Amino acid sequence: MKVHGLGMSYSMIYWNLLETRYGLHSEIVAGCVVTERQFAYWQGYNRTIRAYYNHKYGRDIFEECDQEAQKQWPAFLKSLESAT
Repeated sequence: MKVHGLGMSYSMIYWNLLETRYGLHSEIVAGCVVTERQFAYWQGYNRTIRAYYNHKYGRDIFEECDQEAQKQWPAFLKSLESAT
């Protein structure tokens, strides 16, 4: 997946879940400022990858990992607080 911008607060958990569970690698390709052409290319690329993986596993693995990452986020924050 081609990633740009800030993303969600729980992005690192989300991308880690996709990689560890499904072998899906992400690549940070830009920050917040991108051209329309770049955005269109990455959007098309990601749409194709999403369709492939969802077909391969027979379900929306992206939504699944998003929901799981949101569930794990509070515990992750607590672990950071206790580490300080």
